[in-house]
Amino acid sequence: MFDSVVTFLQDKREKLAGEREKLAGELKKHKFDIFCLAAIFRKLNELSLQIQGKLVTLVDCKSAVTTFIDKLALLRSNILRKELYQFPEINQMTETPTDEDLLRYGAHLQQLNEDFTSRFQDLIELDVTAWITDTFGVVLEDVDVKLQEELVELHSDKRNRLDMVNRGDLRLYLTLLTPRVKELVSKHQPQGSH
Repeated sequence: MFDSVVTFLQDKREKLAGEREKLAGELKKHKFDIFCLAAIFRKLNELSLQIQGKLVTLVDCKSAVTTFIDKLALLRSNILRKELYQFPEINQMTETPTDEDLLRYGAHLQQLNEDFTSRFQDLIELDVTAWITDTFGVVLEDVDVKLQEELVELHSDKRNRLDMVNRGDLRLYLTLLTPRVKELVSKHQPQGSH
């Protein structure tokens, strides 16, 4: 798409061809900048989608934000070592960015890392106890005494719902609803040829 925009700007058939030619030249000068920003914004959009929605919890948000901050540090480290795998548009180009460009991108990634760390400090410092994230893997003696008995009941209840069905498949019953597969299959009407 980048090349299409440059070609459009270089079209000399119109009155403003000279101005457009200058714009095309400026655009070419900033090609690496544009591609680097595109990769960073793609990752920001992924983060944005991960922390939105009705079912997203603070634990989910903390995980997504801390992972993103770690990715920023990794991106910075890789770009300074000229490892551009995470920047696919730049990685696929025959030309390579200058060392000055890479240092500038690294500085931007470092600043973004610091900004995220500062902005989401409360979320990063959120103490999430082990029994919330790994209810069945937690050692009960490590949990607050007030919660131990309820966790034992929860363990027992969930494990009792784990059942081997006659057909041989393993199902985890989380509700009392049972699938009506046979009924659905019997209502299926094959489509004849038209």
